[in-house]
Amino acid sequence: MKTKYAYLALEVNDIEENVKWYTDILQCKDVTGRFGTDKAKGSACVELNDGKCLVLRYSPKMGVKSHAFHGCIGCDDFLRADNYFVKRGIKTPYQPGVGWGKQGPCGCYSIFVSDPSGNRLEVHG
Repeated sequence: MKTKYAYLALEVNDIEENVKWYTDILQCKDVTGRFGTDKAKGSACVELNDGKCLVLRYSPKMGVKSHAFHGCIGCDDFLRADNYFVKRGIKTPYQPGVGWGKQGPCGCYSIFVSDPSGNRLEVHG
């Protein structure tokens, strides 16, 4: 059996706030209307630049912001990505030469950002 990536589902505490963050900050495309019995508390789907989907699913337990999930996305220009986040007021816990380091088995430089619900995304290049 051959397998391939289909989508990743993230639990969020506010569908619209997170759709706005993923489309404005990560430049994802809002590819579906809202779905579920209660549109404000259902799900939405956003698409990354490479066509892969993230499903944002409402969860009341996400009311307390925490590092609920850690996912990783790649970028083609790490320094430009960091400057992009800084210009938009997105805090990254690391600064050049201080907290950047080789992370995990890939040996890539990484920065971390959190969405409005506390899901932590690693951006590496």
